[in-house]
Formats: sequence, C-alpha cells, structure tokens
Amino acid sequence: MYPNALRCGITPERFWRLSLREVADEMTAHTENLKQDRRQQQRFIYDLAILVNKAILGARSFPEFDEFFPDGEQDHSKDWLLIRESIRAQAALYNGGDNP
Repeated sequence: MYPNALRCGITPERFWRLSLREVADEMTAHTENLKQDRRQQQRFIYDLAILVNKAILGARSFPEFDEFFPDGEQDHSKDWLLIRESIRAQAALYNGGDNP
C-alpha cells in the first residue's frame, strides 16, 4: 500500500500519521480525480473532433460522446488513431467513394 500511496501524492510523513482507512480514502479520492480529469480531457477531444468534422465535412452525423469514448478501464494511448480513422471514414462517405 505504501508505494501506491506515494504515487497518489501522499507524503511518507503523512502516510505514517494516517490510519489505513484514511490512506485508502485518499487513494480512492485521488483515483476518482484522475478519472474525472481523463473524462474532461475526453470531452475536450470529442468537442474538437466535432468541430473538425463539421468544418471539413459539413453538418454530418457524428457518434455520441459515450460511443466515442465508452466507459471502462481501457488503454487510451491509441485514441488518436480511432479518431483519425473515424474522420477518414466520414470523409469517404462525404466524397462518395472509398478512402485511399
């Protein structure tokens, strides 16, 4: 628990002064804050993708936020690839043919 507490920003001095329950609560709060920050970043990315989609393709359909970023613990390091492929697919539909 100690290394995880340090990763959550709890100092060694503070760790030893807190009860196990307090450490667990702080670690849970830290994890929830990270999830909330990630969700906010996803919202910004989604809004930007919509703007790019409208600027390039006009007012075409676009997946809902929850379809674009499904919930769950997933590796989001390749999200930009999915966004790029989505934009290419929309461009192919707009241009009336296959995407090169």
